[in-house]
Amino acid sequence: MKKKVGIILIIIFSILLLLFVLTPQSYIDLIPTTIHGILIISISIFLPFGASLIPRDLGLERRNKIRFIYLLVAIIGYFVGVLLKLEQYMGANAIMICSTLWYCFAFAPLHLKHRYNKWKPLSKSKLELIMLSHIDFIGFNLIVLGYLFKIMHWPFASMLLTIGFITVLAGLITWNIITRSIVFRRKKSEDQLKLQHQEITDSIAYAKRIQTAILPTDNKVKEHLNNSFVLYKPKDVVAGDFYWLETSDNQIIFAAADCTGHGVPGAMVSVVCNNALNKSVREHQLLEPGKILDQTKSIITQEFGNSENEISDGMDIALCKLQGNELSYAGAHNPLWIIRNQSQVVEEIKANKMPIGKYHIDQPFVTHKVTLKAGDTIYIFSDGFSDQFGGVKGKKLKSANFKKLLISMQNENLSTQKNLLEDAFTQWQGDLEQVDDVLVIGFRFS
Repeated sequence: MKKKVGIILIIIFSILLLLFVLTPQSYIDLIPTTIHGILIISISIFLPFGASLIPRDLGLERRNKIRFIYLLVAIIGYFVGVLLKLEQYMGANAIMICSTLWYCFAFAPLHLKHRYNKWKPLSKSKLELIMLSHIDFIGFNLIVLGYLFKIMHWPFASMLLTIGFITVLAGLITWNIITRSIVFRRKKSEDQLKLQHQEITDSIAYAKRIQTAILPTDNKVKEHLNNSFVLYKPKDVVAGDFYWLETSDNQIIFAAADCTGHGVPGAMVSVVCNNALNKSVREHQLLEPGKILDQTKSIITQEFGNSENEISDGMDIALCKLQGNELSYAGAHNPLWIIRNQSQVVEEIKANKMPIGKYHIDQPFVTHKVTLKAGDTIYIFSDGFSDQFGGVKGKKLKSANFKKLLISMQNENLSTQKNLLEDAFTQWQGDLEQVDDVLVIGFRFS
């Protein structure tokens, strides 16, 4: 809209200027002096003002470039006029007047907008900012016009300069007061933000210590799953993924769980889910994977159901029980993968298609049983590895490629497999952000 108005002003007053130039002097003399003066002043003001409107709605970078060009035109024109005046060339006065008016009504309005936009995010009062910006605008324009009047030996030059300098000085003092106030407010806000940031950081660090405390220790994992690895890469400091291990007599129960969300919200859900698994085994004395998940689901639904606000959070999980060479498995969304010794095929045991938590389908979790032979390797995991974006096209890794990756490293021991998986994940991810927590557990039966 402003651009259209600017173009219209330029067209109208350019036509008027052209008429003045082309009209014979005898006809111009017939125009009353007052009207003649008004027309000349209008053309001198509205032509540059129209030019100031055209770039108003442009982006900041382009507008600043045009602002600089307008200033350069005014300065060059003014000094050219001064030099020509010293040499007593005809037209020198006209060049100086046009350059001065170009500064006042083409450059200065753009500069006014620039200052307003610069200080707007920092000012408490929009009215205060508008007034101060216009004080600057008026003050500097009066000084520029005062110098023009002085060079041209016109009256009121000293008055214009005096008023201009007083106005600019008053503006500078007020700007200084406001700037000090802004700096004080920003310093106060920064101190508050630093304090809040430190409190949040300390809280997250403490949450990490709590989460680490509920995870099985490396020694415990190695003691009961000797030939194994746990690849655990939280997206944030704390995670929604967790791994879990319990023992009873000669039975080893272990799981890879993926709770709703990641970061602090996911970590909070993971604590509830971890406790629910512990209760199912320790208090309810359940050892069959399917029944453990049924009871865990019941506990979690009850815990989250106590809230006035409906909470549908829960977890996906792959849970295994190893007794001798028999492996029992039950899962919520997350499958079990088995790669038999000397095989190049991933044997997949599918999970129930429902999470641990509130869900519209309520049916028991199925326990699957398989017999393991020496050299067979099993994998349970969350979806973080296969869902990672990366590669040349920035797409998801997907389960099919994850399977190929695991098959390709079957001749390696489990410790080496962990390193290879970490390297593959990092290479695939590249410069992209990690999208989710990553958890992969591998175990080779011997």
